[in-house]
Amino acid sequence: MDDNSVCIPLDDDKNLNMIADRRLDLPWTEEIEQELMSIRADCLDTASKHENARNRCKCRYTLFGLPSMLIPLITGGIGSYITVEYEYVRSIALIATAVNTTIVQFFNFGQKQSRHNESAGRYAELADTIKMELSKPVMFRISCDVFMERVFVKLQNINSTAPVV
Repeated sequence: MDDNSVCIPLDDDKNLNMIADRRLDLPWTEEIEQELMSIRADCLDTASKHENARNRCKCRYTLFGLPSMLIPLITGGIGSYITVEYEYVRSIALIATAVNTTIVQFFNFGQKQSRHNESAGRYAELADTIKMELSKPVMFRISCDVFMERVFVKLQNINSTAPVV
């Protein structure tokens, strides 16, 4: 220990209060607010990318999923009217249904759509949280260091669970 350090025993509530009184909060500065606004802009941009990915997955799910449901219905309905020389139509319909169903199951567009939707919502929620805190007057905001820690932890959590865009 150097000569300027002070050792305070922590077994007394009076000593803990003295340490708490010495603690200074990180002040809200223009640089910190700009950094948070940058994080907010990144969150909104990433949320938009996840919304686009969600829409692509939804279109692909519809494009491949709908025919895999409709082809058997149509083939079953007109099956009794198909003559022997057009028997290959049933085989083609069966193959088309199998291919579409395999694509839907292999790429799992429904689950991807759901995960992108959830991630877009979580990024947008974080951006709204930042906007709400920065819109308050400084004296009514929570401590800057606490808020920044919350933002970074939440952003790290969202980034680690979000699907690749």
